[in-house]
Amino acid sequence: AFHLIDSETGLETRLAMQKTAPVMSLRRSSTGIALPSPISPAPVLTRLISPGSPRRNELKKALLTESSDRDLSVNPSAEMPMNAPKKGIWHFAVGEDPGRGIAFGIVNFVVCVPALVSYTHIVFPPSQFGNVMPLLVKLYFFSSGVHQVMFLALSTLPFAIGQIQDVGLIFLAGMVRNLIKWAEEDGWTEEELIATALWQCAVSTCMVGLCIVLVGRLQLGTYVQMLPLPVVAGYLAYIGYFCIVAGLASATDLDLTNPLSLLQLLDPKLGWKLGLLVLMTSVLLVARFKVDTIQGIPTMPLVLAIQPAIFFAALWWFNISSEDCRATGWLPPPVPASHGPAIFSYFDPSKVKWDSMVSQWSNIVGLAIVVFFGSALDVAAIQAEMGSHQLDFDAELNTIGWGNIISGLTGGATGSYIFSQTIFSAKVGVRSRLNGIIVGVGELVLFFADVDLLRVLPNAYIGAIMCLFGIDIMLDWMVHSRPLMASA
Repeated sequence: AFHLIDSETGLETRLAMQKTAPVMSLRRSSTGIALPSPISPAPVLTRLISPGSPRRNELKKALLTESSDRDLSVNPSAEMPMNAPKKGIWHFAVGEDPGRGIAFGIVNFVVCVPALVSYTHIVFPPSQFGNVMPLLVKLYFFSSGVHQVMFLALSTLPFAIGQIQDVGLIFLAGMVRNLIKWAEEDGWTEEELIATALWQCAVSTCMVGLCIVLVGRLQLGTYVQMLPLPVVAGYLAYIGYFCIVAGLASATDLDLTNPLSLLQLLDPKLGWKLGLLVLMTSVLLVARFKVDTIQGIPTMPLVLAIQPAIFFAALWWFNISSEDCRATGWLPPPVPASHGPAIFSYFDPSKVKWDSMVSQWSNIVGLAIVVFFGSALDVAAIQAEMGSHQLDFDAELNTIGWGNIISGLTGGATGSYIFSQTIFSAKVGVRSRLNGIIVGVGELVLFFADVDLLRVLPNAYIGAIMCLFGIDIMLDWMVHSRPLMASA
């Protein structure tokens, strides 16, 4: 134990260092989850001393040295940082063990694709945007590809996965729903609604990116820890509820805009659709929480790939045509497949209701705060998992910020690190950027290809993925986060 007396304040601080009881921080999973993780004590302990005290730098140096020595004694490989000097473009891209990078890049790609389809349905309700939904899905593929390219270029982590993320979706969805309401009241055309919604999301994303870059440049990232945890938990728990409702709406093709509208789910005619939704969601929950691998194969990508195949096999077995399923709402309605870049023809400035966009400035501020907080937790969580390797917190925020800027300039949505997939790639030994290249290139190929991916994804399957996100978020922020909060 140390008894420190600050020469400026005269305050005495007792600091205890125990190797068996590290300081705890917050880490996040795939859907914005905060859980306790051990980190180096130095950043926390040095904040207990006045910033102007000469003892601060001495203590920080001593603690970092002690922490580094302890970590290296356990893990000699910690001497090799992730951002070691590169040996040219080829080595930068391929890195170490390219075969492993390719294999797990395919796994991550399989996980990302259905998640992006679900995110598109959350932001853009199919009842109003059904005619352009395939193009909107392609736009989200493109946006995530842009995020991934920026992470490949700027992040110091060769295994980084950066995509559109769920944390900011509720604000984007809320702004789009406001536009839908105003469109109905003022009699907008469909083209005006689509154009205004696309510009609203793109401009908001770009502004969020600028804010995050500014925070990173001013080195203000660590101040995010001052936000009260119950406030963040309550907000993210509501995101979970929002995702579950969106999943129910996707599976049943109902307009569930308020709590009272949920009474529509009691209709006996929806029994089979809800039953399939519950079944698919239950299988995904088992894969998420109970069974990590099956004979060495990651369970989640396997389940995501198999569920649509089983659905169409059942249709063949019972001699049910896809056309009948589309007519009765089991599959998305038939929409002619389009070339991905065709979505940019809907960004017609002459059809945008600019005054409606400006009136949502408060939602943009809220979006910036939430995305920044979520991104900061992502970086902190990755740092907690990296052990002795020290990430440049503000530089990683700068990476996230530029990803959002370029995504916004190209019409996309907000994004950040996908914590679960980034840490998963790190733990399986990925040290090659081919992991992220496979994901990014795959998403860009889906954008340019004349293929309507929605044709082979049942509505219940898309809804089940949304419900998985929602349940995961609500469990973590309403149940698992409770031990992290101070008692009354």
